[in-house]
Amino acid sequence: MTLYAVMAWDAPGSAEPRAAHRDAHFAHIGNIVDKIAVAGPLKDANGVNIGSLVVLKVESRDEAEAVLQSDPYFAAGVWARWEIHPFVAAAGDWVGG
Repeated sequence: MTLYAVMAWDAPGSAEPRAAHRDAHFAHIGNIVDKIAVAGPLKDANGVNIGSLVVLKVESRDEAEAVLQSDPYFAAGVWARWEIHPFVAAAGDWVGG
């Protein structure tokens, strides 16, 4: 199992589709929660959503991409762009050290 950080930035005008697909997105999260180390929205200084961050516990980058693409927010065009990178949890409250 490898950790992958998925950072997805909202498209302009995505507040409406984000709200419209929120319940389906949360249902999706419930279905894949065993693959999630941590997840949540990214916000600007004013508290407005600007994207999403999820650290996935999956076997490959391809699997991380498939998880992203299966999210209702992806299909609704909430995210304009995204990056997926291997992630190493090295220190902090969650991992010690």
